[in-house]
Amino acid sequence: MSESVERAKGIRFKTFPEGTLFEEYRLFVEDTARFSDRRQTFSNFMVAINSFLVAGIYAVLKDLSPHALPRLMMAAPLLGAGLAASCVWWKLLNKYEDIIASRTDFLKSIERKAGKDSRDGMHLMLEKFYPPEGPRRGFTPLEKRLPWIFMGVYSAFMAGVILVGICSLCLILANCLFPFS
Repeated sequence: MSESVERAKGIRFKTFPEGTLFEEYRLFVEDTARFSDRRQTFSNFMVAINSFLVAGIYAVLKDLSPHALPRLMMAAPLLGAGLAASCVWWKLLNKYEDIIASRTDFLKSIERKAGKDSRDGMHLMLEKFYPPEGPRRGFTPLEKRLPWIFMGVYSAFMAGVILVGICSLCLILANCLFPFS
């Protein structure tokens, strides 16, 4: 078994006797596809969690009265959880993007090695659809913006909660200082 180790954009791989490079390639393609599916499943899960939190916040905050300080306090943990979940989601999306990009680069290097620099490989052919300067393969601009959209929604809710909270405190203070008899 000949083992020559080569570098492909910082990733090391081994070439084996005839036929096993293809098997290694096939297994790596399947594993990368499963990894991409996990990313999509995670994004779907985070959309569901954030939708649930936004619905919960709306349920707590709907029909607020000027004396709704306790209800505002109930919304604070939901807002904090939503912001935290969206931040984690955004960070993990970036990690998934980097990992999938490095896996795709590795697959391209195997295709180049196997095809003697031909353009016949699956990932090499897809380069025309996903140029290096454009969005990375498998990630749409909307998917990368979704965590930020939810963070914006939570921030807007937070600003509203703070504003209504200040108004509620002012009303409580005014009733204490100038009681209506």
